[in-house]
Amino acid sequence: MYLSDLLRGLGRRWYFVVLGLLATAALSVGAMRLVPVDYVAQSSVLLLPSSSTVGTGGNPYLALGGLQGAADVLARAMTDDTISTHIAPQGSKVKYTVTRDTTTNGPMLIIMATDVTSDGALSTLNATLAQAPNVLRQLQSSVGAPSNTLIGLGTITQDTIAQPEIKSQLRAVILAGVVGLALTVFGTNLLDALVIRRKREPRTSEAVSTARSDAEPSAEPMAPVVTTPTRWHTIAAGPQDAPREPFPARATLRSTSPERSRPSSTTDEAGIPASAPRGD
Repeated sequence: MYLSDLLRGLGRRWYFVVLGLLATAALSVGAMRLVPVDYVAQSSVLLLPSSSTVGTGGNPYLALGGLQGAADVLARAMTDDTISTHIAPQGSKVKYTVTRDTTTNGPMLIIMATDVTSDGALSTLNATLAQAPNVLRQLQSSVGAPSNTLIGLGTITQDTIAQPEIKSQLRAVILAGVVGLALTVFGTNLLDALVIRRKREPRTSEAVSTARSDAEPSAEPMAPVVTTPTRWHTIAAGPQDAPREPFPARATLRSTSPERSRPSSTTDEAGIPASAPRGD
C-alpha cells in the first residue's frame, strides 16, 4: 500500500478519522489519570570519620579517605527487607533508594524518596534519614568496634519541597497516543477496503453470470459431417501408361438433416462413366 492510497482512504472515511482522533484523545486523558504524577524528595549524606581518626581539634573533611567502602556497605544494608518494610510498607506506592554518589570521590550517599503526593515523599525521606544512623551504628557494633572509632553521618543537603516528576505519566500518555493513532489509521483503511470490496461484489457476480451465459452451448444439434473419399479415375482418351491424376475431393457437406448419399457413378473398363454416351 502506497502513501497516496493511504491518504485517499483516510480522506474517503474522514468521519472515522475524526472519531478515532476523539477516541485517542480520550485514551490519552485516561492514561494521564491512571498514571499519577510522582513526587521526589532527595537528600545527600556524608560519612564522617571517627573522633580517634580526626583527633582533638582536627578537621574531619581532611580524613574522608577510605570511607567509600563503608558507604557502599551502608547503602546495601538500607535495602534490607526489615528496614524497607518499615519505611515503605508493601502495597503502597512509596519508594526509596539509597545509593553512593559516584560523581564525587568522597563517601557520600544519595537518598531519594518517591510518592504520589508531596507530603508522602517528604515523610518517606525523613523516615529514611532517621533510619540511616541507626543502621550504621548496628553495623559497627556487630563487629565490636570501639565507641571512639565509630563512623558518623552528616546531612549535606535535604529537600523541603518535593519536586514533581512526570516521566512515568508522560510515557503512558505518549504510548496511549501512539496506539490510538495507529488504530485510527489502519482501522480506517481496513474499513475503507471492506466497503470498496462490497461495492465491487455485485458487479463481479453480474459479469461472471454474463460470461457463463455466453459460454453455454446452443441447444441445436450438431449437423453430421459427410465426407466423400477421393476416387482415382483414368482418362479414357489417354494412353494406358499415362500418369493418373486424382479427381479433387468433394467439398465437405454440412446439413442439418442427414440425407442418404447418392450412389457414385460406375465406370466401365475404358474408364468412361456409364451414364456418358458412347460413340459408335
